[in-house]
Amino acid sequence: MRRTDPEGHGPVRYGPSLPEDGLPVPPELTAVLAAAAARADGEPIGGGPELIEAACGYWERRGLSAAPD
Repeated sequence: MRRTDPEGHGPVRYGPSLPEDGLPVPPELTAVLAAAAARADGEPIGGGPELIEAACGYWERRGLSAAPD
């Protein structure tokens, strides 16, 4: 059986074409990311206190007890 030429088919598209430069970034997120880019220190392993508290709240809202320890 003869193999087909993989370069002769062209792109296959389903649905509308994608935007040229990607998806737009909300201005609020742009400001937060720009502020974080200037930080020299990184997040501790497992996340900082704000992230850990948010994760505990997430699980507690779903009925599971969670503690930041």
